[in-house]
Amino acid sequence: MIKYIFLLCLVLLSACGIENVVYTTKTPNAAYNTENAEPVIERYEAAAIRDHLNARREDMPFYNLFSKDIGSFYAEYGGADSEIYAFGNNVDIAIPRSESVYFWLGREDTTPSEAAFELLTILLEDVSRASTYGSDFFYRLTDFEIGIQTPLDWEALLNRELDMVLPHGNDPTTIDWEGTLEHIFQQLLPLGENMWVFTPVFSYEYTGVAELRRSNGAPVSFQGADKYILMVDDGVWRLQSLSSLVKMYDSLKPNVPTLGEAGRIPDNIRLPDELSVKAKENGELLLQNTDGIICGCGAMLEAGSTEFENGKIVSLLPLVNHAIYTTPLIPVEGGAVVRIELDIYDDRGMYLPLTDAYWCIVAQTDDSAPAYALLLSADEFTLTEALNVLSAKT
Repeated sequence: MIKYIFLLCLVLLSACGIENVVYTTKTPNAAYNTENAEPVIERYEAAAIRDHLNARREDMPFYNLFSKDIGSFYAEYGGADSEIYAFGNNVDIAIPRSESVYFWLGREDTTPSEAAFELLTILLEDVSRASTYGSDFFYRLTDFEIGIQTPLDWEALLNRELDMVLPHGNDPTTIDWEGTLEHIFQQLLPLGENMWVFTPVFSYEYTGVAELRRSNGAPVSFQGADKYILMVDDGVWRLQSLSSLVKMYDSLKPNVPTLGEAGRIPDNIRLPDELSVKAKENGELLLQNTDGIICGCGAMLEAGSTEFENGKIVSLLPLVNHAIYTTPLIPVEGGAVVRIELDIYDDRGMYLPLTDAYWCIVAQTDDSAPAYALLLSADEFTLTEALNVLSAKT
């Protein structure tokens, strides 16, 4: 029976256009490999899929990024025991996370879990300092406690995805192998040697509003969806979010959504001077910066997208699919502002483990007409700058 399953799997995989190629990955240095678990899958069908996925590493998102020489990621490191390299939006305003780069000099026997703990401590202390001042924070981080982190290298990540997706005890003739393979393929990152990925686990206390919740004085447990990349080179550990790493070293096509119908920009919206305007085929507005990169868009919303109370916008329906609001709606004179995150697609229409963030500026004309929405990239504009876009008529 086992032999039958194995042969059947190979036939099915071959039918999906899969070459029978074995890709041999490098083994990280022993000092940094202490936490890699032994493979938990011994089923023969898993072995064939493992070979296929190893052979397809070069086709995975961000292969060019993770195949870089690891030393190229340390250009900003200055040699101290711990360092912070500010990048992007530095720290997020809605929940404790950061786009900056964090370095920490470990011991010879430091494990990835220990390094993740130390670097998360530096990151959350950085967020705590930043949240004590500035108008772009909805909360003040007052305390935190970091749990046990589980960084996964390539082999451990592959084992986890296989164990989660592959059937246990099912009739192999009923399995959608092509769909199973494609699902696993989308979840993997082709990590290089001495690289790990994990989602942080911690709890925190704050005042104000975080994760759309107002503080009630009790600690909040946090298991985010943001992936962080951990790596080590010559004993120096490095931590950066995946989305920030891609922004720093890779390039993605603009992911500006189509919001709605074409419409004239309301008089109470004042575009920043550094932006130029062009129109899409349907008349929707596109914004580009001085480098010619698309960094925003605008359009008239459909009727009913906004709700009003006492002449002010108090509710905004989701603008597009696969998008969430990550701050409270901020009503101001002439409209409202909220932060929105959008899933990113690759050229094949597959979702990537990344999001684009924008300030959604909603300008109202009256409490019955559809509102006008303008998106500004959160990478280039702060909340204060977004609020300044809404101005009284002159």
